[in-house]
Amino acid sequence: ASFSALVQRSWDALESRLEHGLREVVGTFDAVAYHRLLVAHRRMGRGFHVLERLQRQFIDTINAQTQRALYAHVLQSPDNAVRAEELLSLPFKALADALADEHFVACLHTILEYLAALLYAHYQMTEWHAARSRARTDTASSTTPHNTENNDNNNSTNDSNNKDDDEDDDVDVGPAGDAAFFDSLHASLLRFRKPMWDKMQRKVSAILSTSALASVSYTHLRAHETDS
Repeated sequence: ASFSALVQRSWDALESRLEHGLREVVGTFDAVAYHRLLVAHRRMGRGFHVLERLQRQFIDTINAQTQRALYAHVLQSPDNAVRAEELLSLPFKALADALADEHFVACLHTILEYLAALLYAHYQMTEWHAARSRARTDTASSTTPHNTENNDNNNSTNDSNNKDDDEDDDVDVGPAGDAAFFDSLHASLLRFRKPMWDKMQRKVSAILSTSALASVSYTHLRAHETDS
């Protein structure tokens, strides 16, 4: 293989790892992993792709998790289990119509749990940006001439303790350190809350619009809530 082909394969493998990493932090937010992914994108000149990729990962995860949960509950009905392959290809709304009455509440509960976890991951992500922005502001306001000596003493005391943290958190210096990039990403993630929420609402509405809802009593809902 040519050198250029080897380079391209290495590049593609790295891109794949970045995509996988974003999918992981969307599912379960990890601050250190998220920071490293942002820095990696910046250093590769892919900073402009991060928001698009994050949004796609959130939407894809909503689609995949709700579809998977719905399909699993639909198959709990013996009549549906025998046509599992046929049902697998159905879109979400059509699959929701096949949900048996007795599995409606459990299915709705599972889907709401998935969606709540995604909302929390999104909240943690935006809070990570907000916390860093506040830290930069506090650092700027505290770095004044009369605090210089104290800051030097504190820095020398904490250098050894914070070495590992600095390696993970030093996002505002060097080639990866554009504070405007992080602030812009934060603002875009905040704006993305509404499209994300709307997508979730459409999934829940598809479940609630099925005929199975008519068979569910308030006491049934309360009993399931108590059991969980």
